[in-house]
Amino acid sequence: HVKLKFRKSHPLSATARLELTSLSRFKPSVDAVLLMADSCVLGPAPSSHIVCSQWNSELLMVKRPNGWCFNTQEELEVNGTLHRGLIPIRPRLRVCGTDFSLSIE
Repeated sequence: HVKLKFRKSHPLSATARLELTSLSRFKPSVDAVLLMADSCVLGPAPSSHIVCSQWNSELLMVKRPNGWCFNTQEELEVNGTLHRGLIPIRPRLRVCGTDFSLSIE
């Protein structure tokens, strides 16, 4: 048996999380499943959809008519070039902030 908890953590987004609350083990390990809507918040706050406890600020993913983008007010290094604002999410994308880095495969 698997027990799940439905959590709509961020008041400005329709994205929700299904958190595994039972002791079921999945390989690879699974903490939660995201039910993506129009946005996803990555960051240190408990209200973030993906909690990144070591980060200092949030990174927002938003759905646009032509695909998904990161939206940020701070300057980020994207594949070696500095960017701010909307950053289209594409394969082989490397994004680095002051306290994080992530890759899209």
